[in-house]
Amino acid sequence: MASQLVATSTETAPDQSFIFTPITATNEDILSEKSTAELLNKWGLTHSLFKSTFSFDKLYKEYQSEKIVRDFFTDSSNFMFFHSPPGKSINLNVDTLKIIPMTCTVTNMDFFDRLYVESSAEGPGLVKKSGNICGCFEEMFYGMYIGDELRKMFVSDESDQLGIFSESEMDEFIYNLLKLVCLGGTVNQYEDTLQPYLEVVLQLYRNLITVVKDPISEEIRTSSLVYTVTGYNQDKLIFPSNHVHPQNCLACIMKLKWGILSAGKISHDFVSALKALPSAEHQVVAVAARNEKSAQEFATFHTIPKFYGGYQSLYADEEVQIVYIGVTNPQHLECVKQALVHKKHVLCEKPLGINCREVEEMVTTASANKVFFMEAVWTRFIPSTNALREELISGSIGEIRYIHAEFGIHPIPLPARMSDPDLGGGSILDLGVYVVNLTSMVMGNKRPSKISVSGSRNDKGVDESAYFTLEYPGDVVAQLACSAVVQMNNTLSVYGSKGYLRLATPFHASDKLETSDGVREFPFPQSDAKYNFRNSVALCYEAVHCRECIMQGKTESPIMPLEDSWVVCGILDEARKQLSVKYPQDI
Repeated sequence: MASQLVATSTETAPDQSFIFTPITATNEDILSEKSTAELLNKWGLTHSLFKSTFSFDKLYKEYQSEKIVRDFFTDSSNFMFFHSPPGKSINLNVDTLKIIPMTCTVTNMDFFDRLYVESSAEGPGLVKKSGNICGCFEEMFYGMYIGDELRKMFVSDESDQLGIFSESEMDEFIYNLLKLVCLGGTVNQYEDTLQPYLEVVLQLYRNLITVVKDPISEEIRTSSLVYTVTGYNQDKLIFPSNHVHPQNCLACIMKLKWGILSAGKISHDFVSALKALPSAEHQVVAVAARNEKSAQEFATFHTIPKFYGGYQSLYADEEVQIVYIGVTNPQHLECVKQALVHKKHVLCEKPLGINCREVEEMVTTASANKVFFMEAVWTRFIPSTNALREELISGSIGEIRYIHAEFGIHPIPLPARMSDPDLGGGSILDLGVYVVNLTSMVMGNKRPSKISVSGSRNDKGVDESAYFTLEYPGDVVAQLACSAVVQMNNTLSVYGSKGYLRLATPFHASDKLETSDGVREFPFPQSDAKYNFRNSVALCYEAVHCRECIMQGKTESPIMPLEDSWVVCGILDEARKQLSVKYPQDI
């Protein structure tokens, strides 16, 4: 029996039970597919193998595996929806559950290539290169007559082929699927060749397990969690039957459901980037904007099922698990706090706050509500930046001596977000946050011992350009520049005693890292979407990281920790102070 549970909605207090809802069978049910169904019937499995699918109402985390399984079996109403074979029923009177995680890491059928072992003087074969299964003297095992080496490997401790797979590999879900179909049911017409078994195993595996390509490492991996479950009453096995049934399992897939706050340009790019990720892992379920028409148009364009005019409805939406906040800078504080007190995880665009006081207030609220909270500094999660960080950790360039970074653009006309003090405008908060944040990362989040800033302001008192000199302990100097009126090269360079590292233009979303030994390229995921900002598909990397942290029960990121947001904001506050740039929030 395989029952697939797909996570759907919000996290609540840990003592509350998961509530399950059956999902009507669809044409994706592999057990109903004609060719597969015919083979399963031939192997005697039609009346002993079935699948039921349920959704559940809270954000699932890996460490909650035992709780979610126990909640499922505690509610006997779930069993009435099991698609059990005709004439059979599920025994509900379970007082003890045994829940064992099953390994599920295989992503390629090459895993079974080792089965092709020809007979030799050293011992019998297993499967010939032609695909024919090698025979053996017929013996009785567990009430079954076994007459070939493949099935003997699955049931006999005396098989000459036991060493082909390690103990951990024999725990793999896909290995146990092959074991299941090869051994079959009570009335089983065995195959003479391996291929039909592999074809059915591949179809079952694809149907039950989600295999995805990690957009950061480009590694192919599974995103499903599998458990073997057996139920007992007064120490007697009764579930899924009164006989040992090692193939019983639950396959759990955790999908992170996003709510989008603001229907602006950066929100458009973020949602478009999410589409480059596996739909089994990320889904946008709602969008909210101050203007309902804007929210509706955004939802229609991105095929989002729900839209709200105003933010409160999104906070209260129980399906939303994490809120992406892309509103203007002055709105960050209130929107973040409201989302956090509604127990939503939060990814908030940079700068996190107008000043350190706001950042401190947000962090305090997040801590009190025990939810994940991170500043959306997407640059820290881009593969080229990861490579730069790894080079620094390895010491490839020796001791850091000098850092140079610049981010300057000259848009005409200048957008209000970069020139209006009421919107928290200015080059420092819009562009300077990038050069300072990456410098802080390079320096291990150390606070500079001296900050010197010069620059220029517009007629509204907002900074147009800012030039930083940061001095760090150990005689390290960083010279940084940001400008909304000067086009710059937009690179970041780190010079050490043995070499240098350089993120190519645009460094904040670069797909290239230059080193003393050459240039390394890091292509972004393919995307047909139209973006407002260059290389915005790379926003997907921070979303991947959020999901990983939430699944692991973390409340902040190890790559963009809240302490880093605090240190960076402190440098930006000091820069504005030296340039006499003040916002209403500073009073």
